[in-house]
Amino acid sequence: MYRMMMWLGGLTRGATTHARKDRGWFKVFQPVDDGSVLHMGNESSAPIVGVGSVVLEFTSGKTINLSNVMYARRLHKNLVSGSVLNKCGYRQVFESDKYILSKSGNKKYFVTFIDDASRFCYVYLLHSKDKALDKFKTYKTEIELQKNSSIKRLRTDRGGEYIDTSYFQSVGIIHGTTAPYTPYQNGVSERKNRVLKEMINSMLLYSGLSDGFLGEAMLTACYLLNRVPNKRNKVTPYELWFYAIAPNDFISVNTMIESMNAIFDDTQFSSIPRPKEIISTINDEMDSIMGNNTWVLADLPPGCKPLGCKWIFKKKMKVDGTIEKFNARLVIQGFRQRPGIDYFDTYVPVARISTIRLLISLKSIHNLAIHQMDVKTTFLNGDLNEEVYMKQPEGFIMPSNEHKQVDLTEEFLSSRFSMKDMGKADVILGIRIIRENKGISISQSHYIEKLEYSKVIGCLMYAMTSTRPDIAYAVEKLSRFTSNPSTHHWQAIRRVLKYLKKIMYYGLSYSGFPFILEGYSDASWITNVEDHSSTSGWIFLLGGGARSWASKKQTCITNSRMEFEFVAEFVALAAARKEAEWLRNLIHEIPLWPKPISPISIHCDSAATLAKAYSQMYNGKSRHLGVRHSMIRELIINGVISVEFVKSQHNLADHLTKGLARDLVHKSVIGMV
Repeated sequence: MYRMMMWLGGLTRGATTHARKDRGWFKVFQPVDDGSVLHMGNESSAPIVGVGSVVLEFTSGKTINLSNVMYARRLHKNLVSGSVLNKCGYRQVFESDKYILSKSGNKKYFVTFIDDASRFCYVYLLHSKDKALDKFKTYKTEIELQKNSSIKRLRTDRGGEYIDTSYFQSVGIIHGTTAPYTPYQNGVSERKNRVLKEMINSMLLYSGLSDGFLGEAMLTACYLLNRVPNKRNKVTPYELWFYAIAPNDFISVNTMIESMNAIFDDTQFSSIPRPKEIISTINDEMDSIMGNNTWVLADLPPGCKPLGCKWIFKKKMKVDGTIEKFNARLVIQGFRQRPGIDYFDTYVPVARISTIRLLISLKSIHNLAIHQMDVKTTFLNGDLNEEVYMKQPEGFIMPSNEHKQVDLTEEFLSSRFSMKDMGKADVILGIRIIRENKGISISQSHYIEKLEYSKVIGCLMYAMTSTRPDIAYAVEKLSRFTSNPSTHHWQAIRRVLKYLKKIMYYGLSYSGFPFILEGYSDASWITNVEDHSSTSGWIFLLGGGARSWASKKQTCITNSRMEFEFVAEFVALAAARKEAEWLRNLIHEIPLWPKPISPISIHCDSAATLAKAYSQMYNGKSRHLGVRHSMIRELIINGVISVEFVKSQHNLADHLTKGLARDLVHKSVIGMV
């Protein structure tokens, strides 16, 4: 079997711009210091420090002037964009039957001959493509002399080096070719050339040698590949070809061994060198554990197996990227426990993002200061109902108690904790707080900046629920296809990311006026044509900015546009009612809120929904809304909420239920932020 390929070096169709790593190639150079970054296909990036023009010279002597070439020092190879050359009127011809080598005795090509039975491979370096037939004659002579057998059939692609078939007819060899544009019909050679290419690229990259050693690397790769067992034959091609085990005389490592994957024994705590910062954090962690009486030393009961423990080290970063402090946590190896037998669920209360936004709104209204406090080792102040035995942490074994185990006892939860003053709050749960003359703003610019590289819709979901209600409808629609996304969905995600990058520094601003908690609800009819479901949306504002919002698909289906005006809009109002009731209970516990609390207004653009909310009549055709109607009526009577009419163009929840034009989206965003 025969196959030849072409090596194109730094020419690629995937690149969108030219890039060089050598400063000396530039004829015209202009330094750049605007923070631009060059992104590569392997998820890495390199800062752009300059731009200019480069003269590209071919082996034929022709030259091309490349303009707008990026200068990035961290590149491993120079890149020439084929797509940019096409726009300038140039044409590249890619031939799939040649592989051009850089320099190996001035030999730019290679040809491979593979025995189909053993997969033993011969590689010959060529000065030009027309020398392939001469190398085949050399290969044929060696096979007939050394193996005492003759070649019956040769399979190649439709390369021009074997157009003249008179030689094969004279020696009686059947020459088979592949069909046009079907290289997979010569799959053995195609696969072999791919493996050889990957091997030489890896060897040159690891050794740091230049492309001038491509030829030597190719011969070395073929030599090694013939001595590696394959899945098909379970033995090496060398053994099948020569009927002998390959000698190791020429594969010598001399006296030095270098390994890419080194395994070190990190179980001995005292033998591991650690920075001073890590040692201090370890001591602080142990002081907190001992101060909270987290455990006692006890003898291990019969039949119990103690769990191990290990240290986890993390860096807490500031907004500007600098290190704020080092954290060390002693964790138990709980993966050895069985859920439901050794442990059960534990309730851990956390603050909702909407609660944090409400407190920030009150800060802007009453012109207060936000101070951030941190409870040291919060998890140590909880309750543990199960008995857990753990080995003593290495480096902190108590003298004369080496054989005892740590018994993690039920902890007393006191009303006073050890607190750390974090100063004025700048970042809370990844949300940046910006103080302004007119109030306060919250945004996630440093969080959104990383979205383009993660490409995970969960990141968009966090940004949407925290500070970006303007993307709520888009994220809600895209989240429906997380189990089976298509190309169109990825294009939509990229469109959302471009939108976020363009207005990255948009956020929620609370000016302190008006001091009114009000909401808006809306619904759209059949936004999903597959299951004919509608979409509900609601938003609540306080202090001039959005406080909570949602965009969700409805579970009930409306039969007609007329029924939608009644059912879907009422379902959206019922969803907003739940949030209003929760907000009412929350602000009732805040001393700053004036008492008595006035009803929370919910604005709706459906007259039928408004009439149904205040109506006490029962209609049998709407009995599926009976529970929702009763709940809304009860809240209205008790003075918790009030439902008011608003025109559609003034409904701030409109963009949460459907895609709108740019002007309407901008109008809704201005009303929220």
